[in-house]
Amino acid sequence: MAVYYPDEPRIVPDLLAVLDADDHKRNTWVVSFEGRGLDFILEVHVAGHRRKDTIRNTATYARLGIREYFIFDQPTGALWGHRLGPGASVYSAIVPSGFGLSSAVLSLDLAVVGSALKFYAGTAQLPGADQLIQRLESMVGSVIEERRAEALARAEEAKARTDAESRADAEAKARADAESRADAAAKALAAAESRAEAAAKARADAESRAEAEAKARAEEAKARAEEAKARADAESRVRSLEQRLAELEGRSIPKGE
Repeated sequence: MAVYYPDEPRIVPDLLAVLDADDHKRNTWVVSFEGRGLDFILEVHVAGHRRKDTIRNTATYARLGIREYFIFDQPTGALWGHRLGPGASVYSAIVPSGFGLSSAVLSLDLAVVGSALKFYAGTAQLPGADQLIQRLESMVGSVIEERRAEALARAEEAKARTDAESRADAEAKARADAESRADAAAKALAAAESRAEAAAKARADAESRAEAEAKARAEEAKARAEEAKARADAESRVRSLEQRLAELEGRSIPKGE
C-alpha cells in the first residue's frame, strides 16, 4: 500500500500497521485524510543490496514519527528492529530479549526460525492473537514470494538486456568488420586499377617510343637511300662527264699523233 505524508515522497512499506484504525479496505493511506500516520513498518529484503535504502529509511521513518521500524533480511536470516522513544526523533535499536525482538506496537515478538520470520504472542493473553499471527505470517510470506518474483523478473530483465547488448555489440562488430573488409577490398581494387592504369600507360609509352624509333629508323633508312642514290647519281654524272671529256679530248687529237 502506498502511504502519503504531507510534502513527502510516497513510501510503500512491505507491511504496515496503524493502531485503532477503521478496518476497511484501502488502496492508499493518505495521512492528511486519515488524520494519523503509521505506527509500525516491516520491510522484507529478499535479494539485492539495500543498505542505502535501509539507512535512508531509518532516518526518514524516524523523522515522520513512525514508532517502530523492523527489517527482515530473508537470505541471511538477519532481523533488526528500531523504536522511537518518547519525544525522540532518532530511532534506538531494539535489543533482543528472550526470544527474538519485541514489538510494543503489535504486542508480539518477532523471531527468525530457519529462513522464516515468525510472530509470537509470548505469555500474554491477547484476544485473536492466533488469527493476527497467522495473518501477519501469511502477509510476510506473500511479501517474500512477491519480492522473489520481482527479483527473478529483474534478473531475467537484466539478462535479456545483457543478451541484447551482447547481440548489439556482436552485430556492431560484425558490421565494423564487414565495413573494414569492404574498405580493404575497395583499397585493393583501387590499387589494382591504379597498377593496371600504370601498366597500360607504360605499354602505351613503350608503343609510342617503339613507333617513334621505327619512324626514326625508317626516316634514317630513307635518308641513307636518298643519299646513296644521290651519290650514285653524282658518280654516274661524273663518269658520264669524264667519258664525254675523254671523247672530246680524243677527237681533238690529230690523226697520226
